Amino acid sequence: MSRIYGYARISRAQQSIDRQIRNIKNMYPQAIILQEAYTGTKIDRPEWNKLFNRVQAGDTIVFDSVSRMSRNADDKRTRVFLNNVICITKKRATE
Repeated sequence: MSRIYGYARISRAQQSIDRQIRNIKNMYPQAIILQEAYTGTKIDRPEWNKLFNRVQAGDTIVFDSVSRMSRNADDKRTRVFLNNVICITKKRATE
């Protein structure tokens, strides 16, 4: 059974993550949300790693904005993830 995951990330704990979660849940109420406060310049993030290791073929990951996944689309791990590992819906939750 495929699952829908929502990934929400803020750079600093002082920021609000509520809008991202709300936007994802509005479009995908059944989404399992993983959230963290961690810099976007590093792909090695605790909750992102949990998600990366949890997803299966056919699962969908939803971001409020693709910048929440990574600021560096040229990062090798990000490219492999996007191109080969699973099916990802990159649709903005606000569209």
